[in-house]
Order: sequence, then C-alpha cells, then structure tokens
Amino acid sequence: MINLNKNIDMNRWFEITVKAEIDNIENGKKKKVTEKYLVDALSYTEAESRSLEIFKDLFQVFDIVKINPIKVSKIFFNGEAEYWYKCKVNYITLDEKKGKEKKTPCYMYVQAGNPKDAEAVLTKGMQGTLGDWNCEAIAETKIIDVFKYDLQKGAERLGEKKSEE
Repeated sequence: MINLNKNIDMNRWFEITVKAEIDNIENGKKKKVTEKYLVDALSYTEAESRSLEIFKDLFQVFDIVKINPIKVSKIFFNGEAEYWYKCKVNYITLDEKKGKEKKTPCYMYVQAGNPKDAEAVLTKGMQGTLGDWNCEAIAETKIIDVFKYDLQKGAERLGEKKSEE
C-alpha cells in the first residue's frame, strides 16, 4: 500500500512557469508576477492539464508560459516551511576495476525555512539509505509550491467516469 503522506520519489516532475495578475496589498491595484511551481505528471499534456486545474483556483488571470521537465530523485516535504531548496546529492560507490570512489549525482528538493534546516530535513529523509552519500550543494529555488498527484482523487475521478458510462 502506498502511503500518501510520505515523501515522493516516483513520477516525473515538471517546472511550471506562470505569469499571473495578483492584488497588490500595498496599493490595492493589480500587479503582474511570474512564479514557478513543481507539478508531477506523466507527460507535458498532463502537466499542462493539471496546472490549468490548479491555477484556476489560485489566480483570476494567468498564463502558463513554460513547462520544463526536471530531474528529481526525491522530494522531501516539511510541513508549512516557506522555501524550497534544490540539493545536489552524490551517491558514493566503489569502482572495483579502478579501485576509486565513484560519485553518482542526483537532485532532491527539500522544503525548509533556511539552508541549515534543508540540510537537516535531507539528512533525516536519507536515513536508512543503503550506501554512502554526501550533499554537495544546497541552493534556494524560486519554487513557490509543489503539487503532487493525489492518488485518492485520481481514483475517485476514474470512478466517476466509469459510473457516467
């Protein structure tokens, strides 16, 4: 059984860039912003479709201006922390033939309040990992939010479609 509250390490992730109009709290006028989000989807088409569904509830006026697939090994959610950090993690293995260490890089996103917290969340999330690893870099991203696919809602929609037939 899949635990929906755990960290996500499956699916394909897309970085979605959105241009939208929001209310400027300072002067009450509309202002245009460009924001980035992560959405998990199986294809560009699904990423666009899911994004349209998500953003229609967030913005009155918006355009999806870019959809980029990104390489992500894991995403570690951390409650209501404000920022998203991209961590470059190296898995360390021994090359038997050459007798040297080999580093295999991968990228993980971590939700945290600051870089130090991001490192702590990453370390906690990597507990129990078979094999050695190290964190080479942690960088704050411009990601506003991450939208993972909700398996339960997807199953409910599938059930609704079948009952309509």
